[in-house]
Formats: sequence, structure tokens, C-alpha cells
Amino acid sequence: NLVSNYVFIDDLVRGHLQAIEKGKSGEKYILGGENLSYADFFRTVRNVSGVQGRLFPASKNLARFYGGCHFIRAKLARKEPFFTV
Repeated sequence: NLVSNYVFIDDLVRGHLQAIEKGKSGEKYILGGENLSYADFFRTVRNVSGVQGRLFPASKNLARFYGGCHFIRAKLARKEPFFTV
């Protein structure tokens, strides 16, 4: 079960601003949020947004292929791709 770290953008920006204002040159700061699995992350997105999308497991190769198809389609339509690699 793959886990990633997610942080709200407002918190990330606030952390950068505080580092600029109060940080020391050469210091390093960790600006992280909550560790969640992809399933938990998208469950949270669905709950917050009210949009009930479907999730299905896919291999990396399938995701790359799907992203490549969307890239080509977007280039031909001169639009932004819906899904990227």
C-alpha cells in the first residue's frame, strides 16, 4: 500500500513565508503534511469536494500509456491534458 505525504497549499505557502521571515541561512525545514495512502487521499478528496469519482488499480505501465494517449490527444486538440504521465 503506497503512502505519500500531502500538505494543504495554504500551509505550504505559510511555511515558506515563515522560513523567509524567521529562518536562518543554510538551515533546512521540513514542510510536510499527513501521510496517507492513495485510497485515503482520494477518499478525502471525494468527501471534501462532493464529487464521487471511481478509482481502480492500475499498473505504472498502464498509467504511462494512458497519460501518453491523453498527451497526444491534448496536443492535437490544443488543450491541456486531463491526465498526465
